[in-house]
Amino acid sequence: MNEAMRHFISIRQNEYMELHLIVEDGQIFCAGIVNRKTGYVWENPGRRVPLLTIPGFDFRGAAVSAGPQGDSFVLEKEGRSVSVSLKTWPDNPFMTLSVSLSGVFGQASQKAVQSGETGIENAPKAPAKPETDVLLRCPISEKHLKVRTVRLRDVTDANNILVEESATTVYPRRPLETRGQLFFVDAYLRGEIMMLVKEAPSCGARIADSPYDLRVEPAAGIHMSGFGADLTNQSQYTPDVPLYSVSFAVGTDAEELEKAWRDYYRRDLAANLQSGLTIMSNTWGDRHQDAAVCESFMLGEIKRAKELGITAVQIDDGWQKGITANSKLAKGGVWGSGYYGTDPDFWTPHPTKFPRGLAPVRDAAGDAGVKLGLWFSPDLANDYENWEKDAAVLLGLHRDYNVRFFKLDGIDLTSKTTETRLLSMIRRVHTESEGRISFNMDITAMHRWGYLSQRQYGNLFVENRYTDWGNYHPHSTLRTVWMLSRYIPTAKLQMEFLNLRRNPDKYADDPLAPGLYPMDWAFAAVMFASPLCWMEMTHLSEEDCAVLASITSVWKEIAGELAWADVTGVGEEPDGVVFTGLRADCGDHGYLLLFRENSPEAEHRFSIPALAGKRLTKLAGSADADADGAYVRFTSDAPRTFVLVRYE
Repeated sequence: MNEAMRHFISIRQNEYMELHLIVEDGQIFCAGIVNRKTGYVWENPGRRVPLLTIPGFDFRGAAVSAGPQGDSFVLEKEGRSVSVSLKTWPDNPFMTLSVSLSGVFGQASQKAVQSGETGIENAPKAPAKPETDVLLRCPISEKHLKVRTVRLRDVTDANNILVEESATTVYPRRPLETRGQLFFVDAYLRGEIMMLVKEAPSCGARIADSPYDLRVEPAAGIHMSGFGADLTNQSQYTPDVPLYSVSFAVGTDAEELEKAWRDYYRRDLAANLQSGLTIMSNTWGDRHQDAAVCESFMLGEIKRAKELGITAVQIDDGWQKGITANSKLAKGGVWGSGYYGTDPDFWTPHPTKFPRGLAPVRDAAGDAGVKLGLWFSPDLANDYENWEKDAAVLLGLHRDYNVRFFKLDGIDLTSKTTETRLLSMIRRVHTESEGRISFNMDITAMHRWGYLSQRQYGNLFVENRYTDWGNYHPHSTLRTVWMLSRYIPTAKLQMEFLNLRRNPDKYADDPLAPGLYPMDWAFAAVMFASPLCWMEMTHLSEEDCAVLASITSVWKEIAGELAWADVTGVGEEPDGVVFTGLRADCGDHGYLLLFRENSPEAEHRFSIPALAGKRLTKLAGSADADADGAYVRFTSDAPRTFVLVRYE
């Protein structure tokens, strides 16, 4: 090892934060994190801690090489290497630490040593634990801390409340261990906050999950755990194996850090947002499954899409020759695995439904100015060993039929092999299509990447809701957007609105039944996300068609701005009976979307201090909004009404 590399200090920074690292004898130590705006240092003077821990790998004596900008390190020892990279933007406080491995890593399983209280009042000792992988460690000296944990849920076929939060004051004599995705460590006596984001799938969907995500030891350190690598077994790793990463920032205001995080997230979506948002239709929402899908039906859907202002039409399961387990027309179909084993031509257009292939559908979509999308399920057989074949199918459909969107479904990421191969497929399709193909990543079931992992590819198909099952309520979809908007840019969320007039018998005397809402209210509930017209559009009533076409024409005028806007909730959490809304901030102007749910009151004052002195211009809706200092006064003549205004 070069003598000059035996001991050096690296400072990685942006205008908000400095990360101080010491590299010595093959090890990387964290000496502290500096808030450059206040000068406060998250540190324990005279103490430094290893930045990383990889069970079974002793960093001591490793050869170290550093990138020219101090933003990457490679540590090599005994035929194995650990690569560490740091990503940051100069105008955003967040920094991301990522790790990749090369070589054989892992060790035999260890059992935890049981430890309990005896009742004898000696100085407390931390319970003995097996060594776990740590992807970020920072020393701290503060004894008095509060921690807020945010847990995001997917598997939305089973879950409806997708954001759960908890907060606690840390007991100074005991470490706190908590699980989630986003964390706020508050040194409240100092007025300083550190926000950490574990860029991994949701809890319960991770590979080789760690015993905790965040561990806070007062007067000692903050640990973020879990690479998503199975380090209890000897396994071969290469740099293309995706490992979980962590992003972090420091500041003095939690809301400002949340806003900065949303901005940081949007930068990873840049390639997908360049062309703005789409209103996509999908045939599955009326629960006819594959029964209606055929050439004549899809030509009618495309014609109706043009009339309604829908910008993309997607054919769900049923366009292909192969039969899945979700088929309404045939029994014994497959799901998730074995597509090619069942039929080598599984993913060719169905010869009876589309006797001329998809060319007539492609041509009709082109003439109507509508983009085309398809449903697709990668073949899980032998841990996605057919990923190259899947990539070739998608690229062929894009080449032959100008398919621009693929909804990826049936995915189950249960090992590093499945994760690596699926990511290889997506990367190949993205690269070879030169970014023209986008993905709608279904997160409704099984083990998937969720909200924070591999987030740069397309958007998220968040939930299946159906009037046929009585589980679709417009206010509930609005609540999902409202709650997730605090942590996930809404452009990432593909959210549904349905044909409200179907299945009134499923709702009986429900005062929040979909049939009681106007169509533009249901669309407005998802207007600031990526709207999904979850229905067979040719079955809409003429009245609903006229209402929908009117509101989509307004949406199209502002869709380009909404793609980049910072959207957050205002008012109360939607529950069907309150006054609520969303604000889309575009910098020097923005858009405000306010709702009266099924409330008996005709007027409400929203406290929005940031809009004080702004001029409001009404764009859509039957309600009204007026500026009143730091408040916006909302008035309407009836429940289930809304107003969309521009402020500047």
